[in-house]
Amino acid sequence: AVLISAGCIQLDELYPHLTEADDVMFTRRNEEIAERMKAAKRIGKIDLAATSETEEARKKETPPEVVAMTEAEPVEENQKLHLVVGFLAAGAWSHAAKLMKRLSGLEPAAYKPVGDALRAHLAHLISKPPVEDGAVPMEEGEAGEVVPAGVLPNEVFEVMEALGLWLHKDSILFTLVCRALLKHITSTGALPDGEGKGPAMDKARAQVDSSMKACLLPALTLIPSNPAVVNELWAVLRYLPYTVRYNLYGGWKDTLTTTTSPMLASQRNLTLMESKRIMRRISKENVKQFGRMLGKIAHADPITIFSSILSQIEVYNNMISPVVDAMKYLTAMGYDVLTYVTIVNLGGNEKAKLKDDGMNVSLWLASLASFCGHLTRKYPAVQLTALMQLIANQLTDSQSLDLLVLKEVVARMTGVEILHEMSEDQLKAMAGGETLKAEALTFTTFGSAKSLSKGASRLRDALSHGSDPLLVPLLILAGQLRTSIPFNTETPHLKLIGMLYDQAHETFCQYVEFLNTAITPIATYADTIPSIPQLCGEYNMEPELVFQIYRPILSSLVTTPIPPPRSDAATRDKVALEVGSLKLTWAELLATVKGMLPEI
Repeated sequence: AVLISAGCIQLDELYPHLTEADDVMFTRRNEEIAERMKAAKRIGKIDLAATSETEEARKKETPPEVVAMTEAEPVEENQKLHLVVGFLAAGAWSHAAKLMKRLSGLEPAAYKPVGDALRAHLAHLISKPPVEDGAVPMEEGEAGEVVPAGVLPNEVFEVMEALGLWLHKDSILFTLVCRALLKHITSTGALPDGEGKGPAMDKARAQVDSSMKACLLPALTLIPSNPAVVNELWAVLRYLPYTVRYNLYGGWKDTLTTTTSPMLASQRNLTLMESKRIMRRISKENVKQFGRMLGKIAHADPITIFSSILSQIEVYNNMISPVVDAMKYLTAMGYDVLTYVTIVNLGGNEKAKLKDDGMNVSLWLASLASFCGHLTRKYPAVQLTALMQLIANQLTDSQSLDLLVLKEVVARMTGVEILHEMSEDQLKAMAGGETLKAEALTFTTFGSAKSLSKGASRLRDALSHGSDPLLVPLLILAGQLRTSIPFNTETPHLKLIGMLYDQAHETFCQYVEFLNTAITPIATYADTIPSIPQLCGEYNMEPELVFQIYRPILSSLVTTPIPPPRSDAATRDKVALEVGSLKLTWAELLATVKGMLPEI
């Protein structure tokens, strides 16, 4: 290895003389993988045709999970793998990488000597003292560009890609790598949730993204339940935008479901088996016990267990309350993955959203909507912005049934709901102030006034967050959808059209009421809402919806009588409405209202 790295010998000239032959190694490796994959597929399977004799014989066999998780040791004469170890010991990474690429079908990192050498080399690279700002020029980039303190060399990411899931053998090194990546991305000035722009930040995020996909997430699946490791990984992930994180989770899920690695397949099947066992036994009485078990499993493989749980919630909606209560033991990353899985089930589900009769909402959609409402109300760590973005995308695509999700989230988080039947006392209370209305409706709300106030603030902040806030767009989309339902709904059932129209109107009124209570004072509300001409002209909203939105603002009209149409100019030029930056005279206000209505 030293002679090759010094240039005295060429690797291509020496390679044909090394044992073993490539075809022999690859054939043996493929046979071993096939045998272990067969064992991994047997995990959790029940043989219904088994007899007492076959059961006794099965108990004497090695458990399938042990077979699937055990790596075969290479033959001692394998000079090619020993040469990889020699390159790494000599610090000749470029030669080691070149040789491992030729042996990629053999998975060199799977063998203990190579894996140990790769982990030792990675530990050496990240343990180097940080370079001071401006001390060393960058390997890539324009002349004069310098490395900020804490930025990792490209070799670190190449070693991580070569190591892959075998980083799970050393959880301490895993933690050190996460901390080095955190320093790497923060040294460029990046902020949480992908905020901050610049070439250095974009490059750092791309490098972290590739290392997560190739190494850290697959390795996490095989690390025994360790919340400290999960929190270290989340400290890095939170600096990526949620769109990038969810793309990573999607790749993680595809890797687990289509993997050719017996270890990942075995871990996935073990997680599925445990999740089914928990879901069979969980109830309101034993939430604490099984919630801890659920959280422990979710530390390593949240994608698999949450996908399994939500598939059962879609069928058994009576499981929503105990399951949501049991999720209080999750980590911040667990809640983020749970949000992703929920969004995938809502937006990527190919099931019909209506029952076979074509007139009622399917059970799976109603169950998921209720689950979203319970989850977002109870746990602030849930990524509300992503969920609201999904709803906005669905409404843009005229998916009116997805208003059910928005209705549940707003009702559960803010206590604002549309009552179909009210007592006489409640009707009288609705003419009072906010306190009287809240007291009259306490038995219909979903929590104390304090918790609902916090929920409304969280929802408002989530809708106002980011470069593309959704606070006003959701309002406009809900109003436009109500108008378009009678014309764009393709169904022979008039009852369904009426139901969708009523649901759209209820959700619109509910959302407007939420805005009224969440955006205070009224001057801030007036500055947030688009003008009346914009709502009617640019967004094509119906006049009654516009007046519903502007009702709190119009309550601030001056107390002088409305001037008659033929009054003098001085009277008509008096200020009629002045709230925040909105200022209208009587002439402007009457002209605006007249422009909203059809000419007779």
